[in-house]
Amino acid sequence: MNWCVNEQLSGHADTTAKVGSYLANVELFPEPNREELVMENEHTRILRIIVPAGGRLSFRRVPEATVQWFVVQGRARVRVGRMVKVMSQGDTMFVPAGTVHGLENAGNEALTFTEVRQR
Repeated sequence: MNWCVNEQLSGHADTTAKVGSYLANVELFPEPNREELVMENEHTRILRIIVPAGGRLSFRRVPEATVQWFVVQGRARVRVGRMVKVMSQGDTMFVPAGTVHGLENAGNEALTFTEVRQR
């Protein structure tokens, strides 16, 4: 699993803090998601999204557009409205406009999926 480090050296004025006290003030967060724009026009936006192991795509609601997810690699635990489903390579999920949805990586490797958003 890859992690990003948020350094908080509170109380240390210089950067030569002792390793022990440095490690006591380090917070670990999962590596951030990567989004790559594949195509966009006035009605459609297509993204390739990579969620690292332990990562998630926060809950959101898109009132003006439908969303469809296509899992390319990995496993996802998806929530659409009140429904929860585990998806894997080749699975798709349709999200009606205005529906709360989000997902988390349910596997030990990076989750890669394509998101198609249409107005």
